[in-house]
Amino acid sequence: CYNAEGTVPRWELCDIPTCIVNSASPFRTVDSNGGQVAAGTEGILLYNGMLVCDDGFSNNSATVICRNMGFGGSKSWRSEDDNGIPSNYDIGLDEVRCKNNHDLGSCTSETSHDCVRMESVRLVCE
Repeated sequence: CYNAEGTVPRWELCDIPTCIVNSASPFRTVDSNGGQVAAGTEGILLYNGMLVCDDGFSNNSATVICRNMGFGGSKSWRSEDDNGIPSNYDIGLDEVRCKNNHDLGSCTSETSHDCVRMESVRLVCE
């Protein structure tokens, strides 16, 4: 995605599943109460208010998503733990695969899933 002049690449959402230009990131990290977390704090990764599954997720995915949210990159990520995830969150994004760690346009995903809640991504951005 590019800025309004079409010249400068932007950290916008591309191909997950559509391109959103000049909009806030659809990703955010939250604590178990739904409050947004700061840099250096582990949070539950949400996409448009829904959980992100770990299938296909990688260090590249983590870095690109953190950058899309306005951070410099990712410190760590994990899954395999549904402790503290509120029951009102459903899984909304799966198979997030990024070919590199700097371009959201290199990422693909699916909105259908074959995940369980313990596969939800927890992410630390820095």
